[in-house]
Amino acid sequence: MTVETPAHAEAGNRLTLADMHLEIGALVGVRLQPGSGAPMHPCRIIGFAPNHALFITTPFHQGRMLALGLGENIDIVAIASQAVFRFVCTVDAVCRAPFDYVVLSRPGPIRRLRERKSIRVRTHFAVRFGIGETGETYEGLGVAKSISALGMSLMASWSLGAVGDRLRVTLQLKSADMGRDIETTAVIRNVQKNTGTQAGTIHGLQFDQLEPEQQMVMKVFVFDRQDDVQQWSHDFR
Repeated sequence: MTVETPAHAEAGNRLTLADMHLEIGALVGVRLQPGSGAPMHPCRIIGFAPNHALFITTPFHQGRMLALGLGENIDIVAIASQAVFRFVCTVDAVCRAPFDYVVLSRPGPIRRLRERKSIRVRTHFAVRFGIGETGETYEGLGVAKSISALGMSLMASWSLGAVGDRLRVTLQLKSADMGRDIETTAVIRNVQKNTGTQAGTIHGLQFDQLEPEQQMVMKVFVFDRQDDVQQWSHDFR
């Protein structure tokens, strides 16, 4: 299997594989019925061919390999660092050796769904927090209202600090194929009173540097919020 980085973008306005800036290990979702509301199944890119074909890990569903037919068209949503992209590929090969992987054709027309510094999705789960950068105990419990691979929106009953202050946070993330407790520090980037039905203060937090494994768990968790990715697709029309 020949694996190399994508070639330079071709001339013209049509998006190419190189324009997406996808990397080895990038998360992608596979949908068997293009254009439908069928669920997406996560997998990862493991290589690029000179003809712009893609090599991906075999997607799984409920512990079983997804049945992909040769010549079948499948919907792909790819999460890059700056945007979400959608395109259709044809299944060129389903391989079993030297390991399980799938070869996809060169992407069809590529559509950018949304561009932003970091994809953020809606959430609602508990987060323990501690005031200050150091300490052995946690002062309270808040709610994560949204999260990205770089930070989160944390609602608490009171203001936890001013812009520039640091907090300690610990949260448990679970995705389709992995889960982990994340414990790190974060910088408060903005503070605002909640205008919704629940009284409290919302803090925009930026995580300090995360370990590579923690970063992957964060990205997988964000990716698994499939409803949000599908909503972005509808909003972009």
